[in-house]
Amino acid sequence: MKKNNSTANNQPFSALQKKHSTSIWSKKSVQVSSLLLTLSILATVVFVLPNWVQTPATAPTQKTTNKPTTPTQESPWQDAQQAKFRRQAQDIIAKILPLQEALEKTNVADWAKATYEQVLQQAENADGFYKAREYTKAIEQYQATLATLTNLKQQQPELYQQQLTLGQKALDNADANTANTALALAAKLASNASEQQQAQALQQRVKALIEILPLIKQGDRLHKQGQWQQALDVYQQALRLDTQSTQAQQAVQQAKAAIADARFSESMSKGYEALDKQQFKTAQQHFRQALAIQPKADDATTALKQANIRAKQQKIDALLQAAKQYSQQEQWQEAIKQYQQAVTADKTLVSAKVGLITAKARNQLDNELTQILNNPDYLQDNGERQQAQALVSKARQVAPPNKKLKSQISQLQVAIIKARTPTSITFLSDGLTNIHIYKVQKLSPFKTTTLELLPGRYVAVGSRDGFRDVRQEFSVSIGANQPITIICTETI
Repeated sequence: MKKNNSTANNQPFSALQKKHSTSIWSKKSVQVSSLLLTLSILATVVFVLPNWVQTPATAPTQKTTNKPTTPTQESPWQDAQQAKFRRQAQDIIAKILPLQEALEKTNVADWAKATYEQVLQQAENADGFYKAREYTKAIEQYQATLATLTNLKQQQPELYQQQLTLGQKALDNADANTANTALALAAKLASNASEQQQAQALQQRVKALIEILPLIKQGDRLHKQGQWQQALDVYQQALRLDTQSTQAQQAVQQAKAAIADARFSESMSKGYEALDKQQFKTAQQHFRQALAIQPKADDATTALKQANIRAKQQKIDALLQAAKQYSQQEQWQEAIKQYQQAVTADKTLVSAKVGLITAKARNQLDNELTQILNNPDYLQDNGERQQAQALVSKARQVAPPNKKLKSQISQLQVAIIKARTPTSITFLSDGLTNIHIYKVQKLSPFKTTTLELLPGRYVAVGSRDGFRDVRQEFSVSIGANQPITIICTETI
């Protein structure tokens, strides 16, 4: 008698699924078990029992022949085909079960309810066909079940990203309820630890949002009241709860912008006030502060240019005024400095250029006059006196001649006259020394004599036989009469 293994091999998906710790059809386990038991009894009756029943005693004894007896219950080909189909079904189920477990870990029934119910129905249909030994149809249903689960698994990353994005947008829009729902589902859809952490991090931000929103409202009230610094403090407190909070970030920026606008307006007001008072340096400082706050502000740029122009003009006016005063005081070096600074400030300024030329010319004249007056001995030379006289004529042409120039002209005229007026000079000697005054005359020995000499420097040489010559230089000043002694005293 052939042993029948149909009971061992005829295990559909619902029966195999019971061996796994997690079952997507756990709700139908009682029904499936009853069905399996019925099918097992049916299989025993159909395939096994006929082989166990003995031929009845009343049956006529068959005549023994030499031909092989063919058992009427054996179907090797059919059994082999059925075994093949059962293996195919088992192979598909073996792929379904781990996929099912993986999806169950993501709470697939929560995010794909309709599709998951379809999977249950497909599996139940497949089990029905399997138990009815309609293996081809069973395999088709198992394959459909596998395809549906595979599709769900493939959709999982996209669905995760969709829910994560939805949660992020809701978080940015301060919609805590929507964000919580989406992120909770995203956490279930996470396929690895990194995705799980990402979803959980956003969930933590949703928790912070609940604390942030009252702070934002408080800050908004302060902002409307014009208390921008206090509003900024509150907004920053909210931002510290979640540094990625869009609401807190925008609120902080708005408060900072309001504070900056207030500071800008204050700087501009102070700048215009200083401008009206002609306090141009102060105005420039305030307008620069305004530009530091809002670098692209056209009104601040224009105001600063205006302040710069007026400050420059004020500086030039001050330089020209100072140059004029120095010129009136005949302090030509100082006047030149002022005119030079004015020309440097504005190279197109004609009045400064003319004033500089005039000041330089007057300064040169002043230096020449001063040099001669400080060294009247120059006038002893005929050529020097002529140049001095020409200088006097030049100085007289200056209009109008100031007090200092008038005095210089007068002094030089007197110096020229005195330089041409002889002065009586007394000479003393021992009556034994011959005296030669270079460029004047030679004198015979005397004890005292007087000569009329023009102011200037002279050289006198005394000589005597048996004595060393003596040389003496002396100056003759206008109006001076200091005696000059010339005696040879050193013997040879």
